[in-house]
Amino acid sequence: MYTEEQARQKWCPMVRVCDSLRGTGIVSANVDFDVNGRRFTCIASGCMMWRFVKDEKGYMVMRPTGEKWSCDFCEGTGLHKGEPCTECEGEGKGVKHAAIGYCGLAGNPLTAGK
Repeated sequence: MYTEEQARQKWCPMVRVCDSLRGTGIVSANVDFDVNGRRFTCIASGCMMWRFVKDEKGYMVMRPTGEKWSCDFCEGTGLHKGEPCTECEGEGKGVKHAAIGYCGLAGNPLTAGK
């Protein structure tokens, strides 16, 4: 399972490229196949097969990205109306999280082998 950013670095087995230079029609792309310097990789949630991972309550599962954000609620001060900010727990900043998912082509990796 990957964040969308991580998935976009992976090869997609469903990529099809029209090879108009040789007139052979549609060609299935392979790993590291590129046309004019463009690699054909996963498009994550832009694909009909992409599935977000959800917990038992139906909420999307999030993974920390390591990237920091400044709290908009307290404007990064850690205080809102003189009290510790409840959005960032008084930190004024936090770690960004991103939803994780997987390619539904091969089924749910959480249920594999069950």
